Amino acid sequence: PPVTAPAEPETSNAPILRAVKFALTGGTGMQVRCGSISQSGDRSVLLKDVPAGRCTIQVGGQKASVQVNEPRAVDCTLSGETLECH
Repeated sequence: PPVTAPAEPETSNAPILRAVKFALTGGTGMQVRCGSISQSGDRSVLLKDVPAGRCTIQVGGQKASVQVNEPRAVDCTLSGETLECH
């Protein structure tokens, strides 16, 4: 069988964003990961020098993800068992 090269991580050639701020309403204790950069905070998290792409937000057992292509603020709301971020 032909040998295939391993797939490159999708963030390998992604532009680096100066800062992305995540804010949480309706809960506390959020963890955010964008590429290899992760940080946690109570109601807000500021990530600096992150690769553009998909970011994952976790609050308790709930997870959400957003596509981040430019420096911006992401608002997350925890309502019951649903975490929504935009």
